Amino acid sequence: MFILYGRSIQLCQPLLTDVIILTPIENRCYSIEKCYLTFTKNDQIITFKRNNDNNSFPVFFSTKFRLLLQHDLPNEEILFSSLSKNKIINTTKLSTKYCYRENKLVKRNTQPYDRSGSTSSIVITFNSSSFIDYRHRDTLVYPLGLSVRFRTLGRISNGVLLSLTHRKPDSSIIPFIIIEHTNGKIEITILQLNDRNALSSVTTVQCGKNVNNDNWHKLQFEIDLNGAFKIVVDDDTRTSQIPSYVVSSWNIDGLLVGHTRRLNDDIFQPFIGYMGDLIFNDEYLFSSLSTRKQLIQSSFHLFSQHIIVGYRIAFFNLVTLDTQTSYIAFSERESQNKNHGKLDIYFLFRTYVPDGLILYRYAQGLNEYFAIGLRAGILTLFIDFGYGKRQIVSDESTKLADGRWHEVRVARFGTDKIELVVDNRVNRSTLSANGIRNAVSLQPVLYVGGIPNSNNINLTESGMNSYGFQGCLSSFIVDGHLLDYETALVLHGKINMNVCSDLNKLCYDFTCTHSGTCITNDNDGSTCDCIETAYIGERCDRIPNGFHFGKHNGSGALEYVMTQARQTEHDTIVFGLQTHSISAQLFRLESDLDLYSLEYEIVRGRSYIKLNLGEKQPDTYSAITHITDGLYHSIKLIRKFASIELYVDDIEIKLDGGNKYTNPLEQRSFLAQRRLRIGNFKNISQWNGILAGRLNQF
Repeated sequence: MFILYGRSIQLCQPLLTDVIILTPIENRCYSIEKCYLTFTKNDQIITFKRNNDNNSFPVFFSTKFRLLLQHDLPNEEILFSSLSKNKIINTTKLSTKYCYRENKLVKRNTQPYDRSGSTSSIVITFNSSSFIDYRHRDTLVYPLGLSVRFRTLGRISNGVLLSLTHRKPDSSIIPFIIIEHTNGKIEITILQLNDRNALSSVTTVQCGKNVNNDNWHKLQFEIDLNGAFKIVVDDDTRTSQIPSYVVSSWNIDGLLVGHTRRLNDDIFQPFIGYMGDLIFNDEYLFSSLSTRKQLIQSSFHLFSQHIIVGYRIAFFNLVTLDTQTSYIAFSERESQNKNHGKLDIYFLFRTYVPDGLILYRYAQGLNEYFAIGLRAGILTLFIDFGYGKRQIVSDESTKLADGRWHEVRVARFGTDKIELVVDNRVNRSTLSANGIRNAVSLQPVLYVGGIPNSNNINLTESGMNSYGFQGCLSSFIVDGHLLDYETALVLHGKINMNVCSDLNKLCYDFTCTHSGTCITNDNDGSTCDCIETAYIGERCDRIPNGFHFGKHNGSGALEYVMTQARQTEHDTIVFGLQTHSISAQLFRLESDLDLYSLEYEIVRGRSYIKLNLGEKQPDTYSAITHITDGLYHSIKLIRKFASIELYVDDIEIKLDGGNKYTNPLEQRSFLAQRRLRIGNFKNISQWNGILAGRLNQF
């Protein structure tokens, strides 16, 4: 006996979906908003009691049959049905009108599913590796009937929804009926096997249209023992017949949902998208996925993998592009190269970098192309399929380089409308009156994440820079086809497949300031090498302590003597300078007997660099550098053989002079360096200022 009443009962399970009870279990409890439904020891009568109502209603029920409880939310009823051999033999309806809080209901299936879970139906998200394997305790008895609601992801072209199967003793699976969506239709494939379980014939029936249009659709399928079957997809119905001896030879005992597990993956592709309301022989199969295992009353055992209960984003084929110079190239089939006017694209991205090219394709020798990427944190679609360039941008008030996942859809409607949808926000563009051609002769190479550094490839004045995308990509579908990175034509740069790396551990252009070098490792993430910056700190953003020369009108110098003489063709000297003095002696690097010297001084605001490779007079370089303004400046001096380069605050300074050593240097570039003098190395003048940083790094 059941009692539905209006006081709190512990351990009550919400009755959100339909439940089949095989045998009465004492102390079981279900709740419907403010009302509660419980078993009692009497197995012949159900006593129904509304909230705040002392009147009760008897409902007769025998434990010889299974009991189906159906919560009809739109009609505010609960249905008690007795089942015999998978058929309903009687039903009693009672109102649940006064059970609901505030009497505000969202009617079931009267609006599309959304990710907020606003409907009472159970929705399952399938990615490319998800499946549910339902296995019945016995061979199923005809007639067989099933129904399901489904929605494909990103207009993907094909995928198996359901397969009616038999499991052999060796755990291998024999499929008899395969239901898939292919090229916008539902296709039923019936496999007829001979006595040796070898394929003897195949029957296929198609039904429905545009079922891969990223909207919800309903599928129903029935087959009886005589081989008559019917398929209904939305408003389209097809019937057909197969020989009864074929059906009688089947021993179907399972239902495989969402994947081609143990089927031929070369022929059948997995389902990617969403399913809800799966009913097989009057049993709501998905209800067991949201119920504690010990409370499940079902004639099926199930095994599942990688499914997600709820309407969620489907992640598959993850990839991380660690640098903006990385890219992936795909070579598409020749048949796909003839017509690229369709333009159906779906993908997910996640990044902290506001600029980067995500997708690119072009026509050799023509100005026809399309490109998708980030520009200043805004997703932008650039396109030219003939007759002029167009661009569509996402919501400019929302910057997308925020480290979160974002969902992107691109679709073309007719010849003159293109739609860009980012995180369910729609942006549309109407093309020129001339329209665009249906067939576009684009090259059979699709670039993801960036493009090669080649003069033959450009963005044809799109306004997008050539920087590659740095971050994570997932679930890429282009014109109905999955992009499989493992079969890519080219993987260039540092690319991690099947994972989205921790973006906080990647090296970015902004990770290290003042041209510090970013270094990554798997354990510690990114670190900054500041050795050639004249700065310190985790991001090379702090001024180091230095030596103050000329303080209190004093003079002095530092001298560093090397334990072993150095012979080198290259010198790199980096330091920081802060001074108001218009003349200053900064450093001198020299060898024994002054055969080699390199010195830097400021005379009346002008920088002078003198290089001597064993001659009587040095080769002199000079430039106006504006470094005596009292601010801290980073100075880098590089000698390569007999040439000098000067950088101030990471900007190369053009030097005058320096044309003495034009002949081959012979051994002069290897003269041994012995001492580094810092400060007033001539002891002839005073200057006031600070020298800091790593003063010499070779």
